[in-house]
Amino acid sequence: WGGHVGMTLAALSPDLIRSLVAVSSPVEPIDPVFRIKLIIANQILARFGPIAHLRHVIHGAQLIPAHAKLRRMTDVIDRALTRVQRESIAKTVTSFIINRADATHRLPRIAAPTLLITGDDRGEWTPAEMRAAAAEIPDARSLVIGGARTLVAVEQPDALAEAIVAFWSELDAQ
Repeated sequence: WGGHVGMTLAALSPDLIRSLVAVSSPVEPIDPVFRIKLIIANQILARFGPIAHLRHVIHGAQLIPAHAKLRRMTDVIDRALTRVQRESIAKTVTSFIINRADATHRLPRIAAPTLLITGDDRGEWTPAEMRAAAAEIPDARSLVIGGARTLVAVEQPDALAEAIVAFWSELDAQ
């Protein structure tokens, strides 16, 4: 929810936000067909927990194929899935993805300098979709980080950190 919360706060209380960075934060609701598939998978998750098949599907959805084969990457997801009760995970998926509200109407109201970031292999937040969202924000930049899907901070932490520091340094120089 970080990106959506940040965008909402930046649009509604601009005096509280110096700058905004939103990583892998689609602004539109999910595709209706994908939504149905996710509802079904989420019901299985709520009932049976993160069974192996669901974990593998989640690995594939969150990580690029090369990273989905790496235990150190999949362990990040698996630990997150197994540390909380299955009902809590299902509620999170429902609010975070299934019921994700459209935030496009807020974009023109964001006054803070903004950096939108996506991975180069993100299906529902493609570089083109991210750039279109950035074009709606008065002072926005966009960046595509290669070798990442949804979990940019997990897959490319150094590149992400460098991008954020460079963005803030640019703002400080102004």
